[in-house]
This record gives sequence, structure tokens and C-alpha cells, in this order.
Amino acid sequence: MGSLMQEIRIDTAAKEVWKVLSDLSAIWRWNSAVVTSYSTSLQNRGFGAERYCYLGNGHFIEEKVISWQEHERLTTKIVRTSLPFKSAYLQFEIRQVRESTVVTASSAYELEFALIGRILDALFIGPTYAKHIAQLLAGLKRHVEFAHGGNEVPIPLSRKSERTVDLQNVRPRKSPAGAVRGDRGGAGERVAAPLARGAAGNRAGGPRRLPGPGASRPPDERRGRGG
Repeated sequence: MGSLMQEIRIDTAAKEVWKVLSDLSAIWRWNSAVVTSYSTSLQNRGFGAERYCYLGNGHFIEEKVISWQEHERLTTKIVRTSLPFKSAYLQFEIRQVRESTVVTASSAYELEFALIGRILDALFIGPTYAKHIAQLLAGLKRHVEFAHGGNEVPIPLSRKSERTVDLQNVRPRKSPAGAVRGDRGGAGERVAAPLARGAAGNRAGGPRRLPGPGASRPPDERRGRGG
């Protein structure tokens, strides 16, 4: 199983950082790898909350909160995805340091394909995932500091056309075995492409206004689950 941990200092109070992290359905606002996201549970915060993240090019992640300590940490687990993760956990932990906040992101994951998956992880996927976590933290810092300062929050311009994606056309499919898989690319391409797209979006990004009220919120839909 692979693991990584990175941290970043954000120049604002911990409570402001927590407001952003705990708004689960709004991760698309600061994670450039996510085209759009929304809650798939009745609750948007707390233990047991779930969300759907569309990454573009037919890729998606569905996550569930498995640990929640108010104003301190939260942990999500991938429960369904088009990427070749057998399992994956992501934890955010925040702590106040004087007038700043230190955010630590740590992840433990295991890829599919046994030995081939471990080779891909060592050569390609692991480094790509580490870059994605670094970009994710940088996006969080930028979003919180700009918002707290009353300024416009920059969102990569490369995502402008993708924001209007029709989610009805990107629903995941179940394989005969019941697991959800993507329809494009091999193992390395399937996991790296959406993560690399997020990093490229940050490099090509520039400030623009957030979408208007009609576009800033993903479609109001809920997907039922079995008991």
C-alpha cells in the first residue's frame, strides 16, 4: 500500500480553513482536478456524508466521510471510482500556529492489478499522485486566502467550458462483477490523466469570477442507495 503526507501553511485562522474543508460538496471551488462535485447524501457535513466528484473525460470519484473531528480533522474513503484504486483514504488535519493554519494532507492507497499496480505506482502513479496532493493544498491555500481577504477567487481558465458539463452524460457504469470502471485508457493513463489535468489547470490558470448563482451549484439531485 502506498502512502504520502504533505502540509502547507495558510495565512488565516483555522476556523476559516475548516469552513472550506467541511463544505464537502464545494470541493470543485478549490481543487482544480475536480470539474464539478455535489453531495450524494442528505447531509453535506459530518460522519457518513458522501459526495460525487466528476474529474472530466469520463472519470469520477465517490467518497464517504469515515472520520470527523470538528475543526480538527476529517477523513474520506473512496467507495467507487473509475480510477484503478483498490482502496484509498485521504485525511485533512488542521492546527492553528499563531495567526496561521497548518494543513496536513495524508493519504494511504492501494492500486489494482497486484504486481503491475505496484510497479506503476513506483514508476508513475505515485509521483503523479504526490504532485496532485501538492496542487490540491496549493488550491486550498489560494482559495481561503483570497476569500478571507475579500478578493476574487481565481479558478483555472482551462475549466471554463467544463463547468457546464451535463452530468447526465457522464454517469459511471457497473461492470458485470459489480465494480465501476472507466471506459478509457490503460491503468496508468486512467489514474494519471485526471490528476495531471488538475496540475496543468493550475499552471495555465488565471483569476476570473466565480460562476453566477445559476452555475455555481451543481444539479440538485440525489442518488438513492441500497440499504
